[in-house]
Formats: sequence, structure tokens, C-alpha cells
Amino acid sequence: MTVIDKRLENEKVIMVDIDETVCLHHCVNAGEFKVIYHSRITRLNKHQININLLDKLYRLNYALIFWSATGAEWAELVCKAFDIDYMASLYLTKPRYYIDDLPCQAWMGERIYKDPVTGEEK
Repeated sequence: MTVIDKRLENEKVIMVDIDETVCLHHCVNAGEFKVIYHSRITRLNKHQININLLDKLYRLNYALIFWSATGAEWAELVCKAFDIDYMASLYLTKPRYYIDDLPCQAWMGERIYKDPVTGEEK
């Protein structure tokens, strides 16, 4: 395990999933970008509507933490392939568990996702 810095001093933190949120695997034109991960080539497209939103939030000084169940390395590779790695405060593997005295609904905040075709929030 590598930890670069143990503090993220920003009250405006947003956790951002990678698959089907930043990158799209299952769209009509899948394959615009390719990412090589563990000797396997994956073809992806940007979820441009969500990326535009992330760029706005980044410019408003939000700390963006990109995570994926596939792993922190995958999250970083996708962000670099899409040239959005400048936005990342941190890359994480999506946690399986959390330990807290409160359920996540009490502190997690609002889910934001925009449809890749219509731009509507879902």
C-alpha cells in the first residue's frame, strides 16, 4: 500500500466512480480510447457530459477522488487516457466496507449522474 499524503484539506470532496460514470464501455461508438491494463486492451469512450460537470466542479475547487472497484491503478489509467488526471486529488480502489457510527445515507450526500445521451440527471 502506498500513501502519498495522509491529509486532504478540502471540505468540498466528491467521490467519482470510473466505469460507466467517467468512461463508457457499452455505448454505440465504444472504442475511441484504448487503455491497457494487465496486458489487456479495453476500448472506451468518454462520458463527456459527466466529465464536463467534473471540470466545472474542479474549477470551483472541489477535491475529486476517482475510484473504481477494479482498482486505483485502473482509475488513474483511465483519467490519464482521457487527459483529465489534472483534476484528481487521489485515486482509490472502491471500498467494500466502511466503519462509522452512522449509515452512509446520513453523511454521503447527493448522488449526481447525468445520462450520456440526454444529459438528464438520473
